Amino acid sequence: MTYYTQNTGHGSLNISELVFIQSAQRVLQELSVGQLKDRILLKSGKKTCKVTCEIDKHNKIVVSAEIFMVAGDENASEATSLIQQSIYDAIYDITEIRQVEINVLVLGFVLKK
Repeated sequence: MTYYTQNTGHGSLNISELVFIQSAQRVLQELSVGQLKDRILLKSGKKTCKVTCEIDKHNKIVVSAEIFMVAGDENASEATSLIQQSIYDAIYDITEIRQVEINVLVLGFVLKK
C-alpha cells in the first residue's frame, strides 16, 4: 500500500491510496444510479469495473476509474468529463489536495442496461 505524504510544521500527514479509491468508487456509484444512470454501467456480464490509484515517490496521485458506456450515447466525452470532475471534487473536499490526475477508462459499449 502506498501513501500520499505531506510534511507539516507539526509532523507528517499520510493518506492511504484506499482513501482515493473509496472516494472515487462512491462517486461512480452515485453517478451510475443518479445523474448518469442511463449512460454508464459499472458492471457488464461478469466484468466489474474497478478503481485504482497510484502514488509515486514524488507524491503524484493518479486515480483510474473504469466504466462501460451505454451504446448510442452521442456525447460520451461529456459523461467522462463529469465523472472526472466529480471524482476530483470529492477527493479535494476530503483531502484538499489539488495535484490529482483522474483517468476514466471506457472498457466498452453495451447495448442497454
